[in-house]
Amino acid sequence: MILDLQKGMSLDLTKKGNEKFQIALKWDANDVGEAIDVDVSAFMLVESQGKKKLTELKYVCYFKQLKTPCGTLRLSEDSRDGMKDGDDESLSIDCDKAPNEVSQINIYINIFKPKVTFKEVKSAKAVIRDENGKDIAFFDMSRDFRNENSILVCAIVKDSSNNWSLVPSGEGYVVTDLNTIVSHLNTQGV
Repeated sequence: MILDLQKGMSLDLTKKGNEKFQIALKWDANDVGEAIDVDVSAFMLVESQGKKKLTELKYVCYFKQLKTPCGTLRLSEDSRDGMKDGDDESLSIDCDKAPNEVSQINIYINIFKPKVTFKEVKSAKAVIRDENGKDIAFFDMSRDFRNENSILVCAIVKDSSNNWSLVPSGEGYVVTDLNTIVSHLNTQGV
């Protein structure tokens, strides 16, 4: 059974043996056939001054940095229109390769086209798969987000026993670019 992720839920990845998994994005052009670029980005956070923060840019994976040096995060090619059959783009995550200081990985889905929000995107979903390609959960972005252009889909959180859990967030934001997210995670943290 595939789990429909909702805010407040948690999926224990270690218990299910899913330290390696993939988050795949699927979306379609809007009703007038306009291509919309939806991007996934991931940020590895470390404890700093009592909060989890982005302390180094090497801990960011996005369309201009397709993998992290440690190999924890790796993006597929960047689809710019959502017109592929199947997955439009995907993020592979290997929690075993995360540096010891990393305690959380935040996954965002973004649209950086001016004045375009998730209201204009049809059938936008993030599907979480185990390392064998089996769908284990999904997050429906078209259902709950109308006025936002950035969504913190989930956080992958390491506990004190080094076990990883996927915690759906479902928080929507309006951002101008990736620097807005980087600045927030660097200065304020979570």
